[in-house]
Amino acid sequence: GLGSAGVSPLDMASAYATLAAGGIYSEPMAIRKVILPDGTEDKSAGWGEPRRQRVIADWVADEVTKILEDNMTQGTGTGANLFLNRPAAGKTGTTDDHTDAWFCGYTPNLSTTVWVGYPQAQIPMENVHGISVAGGTFPATIWNLFVRSSIGHLEPRDFPEPRSEPEWRSFDTGEYGNDSSEDFTPYDSNGD
Repeated sequence: GLGSAGVSPLDMASAYATLAAGGIYSEPMAIRKVILPDGTEDKSAGWGEPRRQRVIADWVADEVTKILEDNMTQGTGTGANLFLNRPAAGKTGTTDDHTDAWFCGYTPNLSTTVWVGYPQAQIPMENVHGISVAGGTFPATIWNLFVRSSIGHLEPRDFPEPRSEPEWRSFDTGEYGNDSSEDFTPYDSNGD
């Protein structure tokens, strides 16, 4: 999500929601229903109809979630996990010179992305209230406060268990790449 290509917080929250849903992508939906002036609900336009599709195997989403859960308990995302008391997974992100700082995270029932920066320019945030802003600072704290206030009253749930597993196949050298005895020329010490 960081680098030269711009990615919106909605894009990031949607990607992380896909992991939370066990690999099923749900197209973001801003309008769930429309009530017409006469008080009836407009059902012909398809408002609120979810558009979903599996884009990642559930076992892959599960493995990524385990890694991101570890980041919340022992990595750069610990500030987001503080006093959360429920399963959560997430990742911090900070651009060069502290011009953008992110925390993207999810629980089994909520995906949220926090971005901190200046929308009109790449302005370093190297002394905001005495600290350099990174993903594990203000964004992680904001994420934590928002998630606790949004779902803190709900009963904690677990992430979905995968129903599939990787399929392992044996292969010989050369089946998926060059055989070491054919068409192989090692680089010399100059890198040529």
